[in-house]
Amino acid sequence: MMIIRTGDIANNPSLITQTVANGEPVFVTRPKNKNWVIVSEASYKEFQKASQNAAYLKMLAKSEEDIKAGRVVYKTLEELEEMERSM
Repeated sequence: MMIIRTGDIANNPSLITQTVANGEPVFVTRPKNKNWVIVSEASYKEFQKASQNAAYLKMLAKSEEDIKAGRVVYKTLEELEEMERSM
């Protein structure tokens, strides 16, 4: 991981872009600890996918807790079809 200051971005953009293109993140230090991380689009998409997967797994875990606690409603297919028709 490359660590740079904000001002270094303008001084050496080719090194930064090459580092990111090689799959390494670039950590940019900023005042008041409001830092940035520059990553490739592929790395960003991986992060997004992992984040979405974590949210989905959390939802599944909550659903499992609801089932174990009996917080469910059981309907037959006929009851569901009737509900659909009445909407």
